[in-house]
Amino acid sequence: MLNEASTGMKAVILDDFTMNVVSAAFTQTELLQKEVFLVEKLHVNPDKNMHHLKAVCFVRPTEENISLLCDLLKANTYSEYFFFFSHILKETHLQALAEADENGLVCQVQEVFASYLAVDPFLFTLDLSNNHEFLQWKTHTSHSQLNAVDRVVEGLAAFLLSVKRRPTIRHQRSSEISRRVAEDVWRLAGAYTRSHFHLT
Repeated sequence: MLNEASTGMKAVILDDFTMNVVSAAFTQTELLQKEVFLVEKLHVNPDKNMHHLKAVCFVRPTEENISLLCDLLKANTYSEYFFFFSHILKETHLQALAEADENGLVCQVQEVFASYLAVDPFLFTLDLSNNHEFLQWKTHTSHSQLNAVDRVVEGLAAFLLSVKRRPTIRHQRSSEISRRVAEDVWRLAGAYTRSHFHLT
């Protein structure tokens, strides 16, 4: 992502989750070697003028983040913008960003499939704080339970897309939550690759 912004001083804009991803991947020294002089959480300050920096934004494609990115574009804070999303970007989100880019400052929009945190070369985590929601699954699900399922689906699909594997997805047929996660992961990952996914 930092290489895509070419040479010049950069600001890296992150959300809570991608802050952890970048922290695990880079040291401060390595970021400085890539000409990163500012790392901050995604927010909008209309009075802030950072035209001497290019903005490399790496965030999850959530409604809140898309709204903040649109506001950031309208505030004309940075000289150029490079948008990287940790998962699949909806067409409506792309349209919203295009409409907000009134000054033509967006140089790139790309999906990088990194909605998971790599602990080491053989282990990753979704870094979820509400795993207990899965143990309390009921017929009538709450909003928080559905959000937890969506987050697991997003993370697993992003992992499969990033490693480009052909997995077999197995789940417990009697578990509604297992069925939903398996089918949604298959749907998302299958839409982006020609890999053969098998549900059992």
